[in-house]
Amino acid sequence: MGKEERMLEKIDELIDRGVDVTNISQELSIREYDSIRKQAVRAFGSYAQALREYGLYDCNGTPNEIELQRCFEITDDFRVVETADVAHVCDIYNLNYFTFRKVSQEIRGRVEIDALDDFYREHYPFDNLPTRVLREAYPKLYGYLRKHYGTYRKFLAAYKVSYKYALSQRYKGRDSIPLGHEFERKLGEILRAIYPDVRYHVKVGACIPDFIVSGTEWVDAKLSANSILDPRCRTLEKYAKETDSLTVYYARGELVVESVGIATVVHVTALYQPLRSVGRTDLIADMEAFIASVSYRKEDAA
Repeated sequence: MGKEERMLEKIDELIDRGVDVTNISQELSIREYDSIRKQAVRAFGSYAQALREYGLYDCNGTPNEIELQRCFEITDDFRVVETADVAHVCDIYNLNYFTFRKVSQEIRGRVEIDALDDFYREHYPFDNLPTRVLREAYPKLYGYLRKHYGTYRKFLAAYKVSYKYALSQRYKGRDSIPLGHEFERKLGEILRAIYPDVRYHVKVGACIPDFIVSGTEWVDAKLSANSILDPRCRTLEKYAKETDSLTVYYARGELVVESVGIATVVHVTALYQPLRSVGRTDLIADMEAFIASVSYRKEDAA
């Protein structure tokens, strides 16, 4: 790698740190400022020229929220990456990359929280993902967690889940099916017994609801209602772009019916009467056993 490329990477690094690269004499320590200035002189003749080579120039407007949202996507390993729309947006608004990073910072943060929510939905109860393993397996995601919540424990607390409980091997062991997945599977059995048309994990736009019943009704499974009710969860905001109605069934906690935006959050026992109507009391007994197995005392969530 040449000295020019190393200098441009250094500017990337400063931007990632949130440093205003157009004003590093005020942003950095004297020692770091002097080091970067010398590196720029060796590479481009001056720091100002390095910024010009990087692509800093005046913009002609600011992209709207929808345009910026299209600039990011979440990968299968929960990394937030930029899409090809970045180049399109920068071209339309005559943005340099530094300015794009600045105007998209809030949106990027929201998508990072979406990634954390997707991770929670996918991996709860984390019996094989203690902090050390999480840091090694998902380093980018771990960075988002530290940025938005501070610690793994605080991240779980936001979902009203105990760190000790979520990572405990006493609950079915490290090699078992995560309880959230188990509840989703059991809810699927119940829905298929009640509805003639149940589709599973169908992608609609940028959303993948757990189920779609009767052609249009979206259904999600949550082990606890707290995850969908947490204000930092962006699932409903994302779903609202594709549907105006979502039913969320949960297994753990008090029996309540709560409306949040497009969602109606209701305990899975609300499906018992329709199950009795179709003669599937066996599924009721199975779900009751599951609910009992995942119930915990209030002090466990502290």
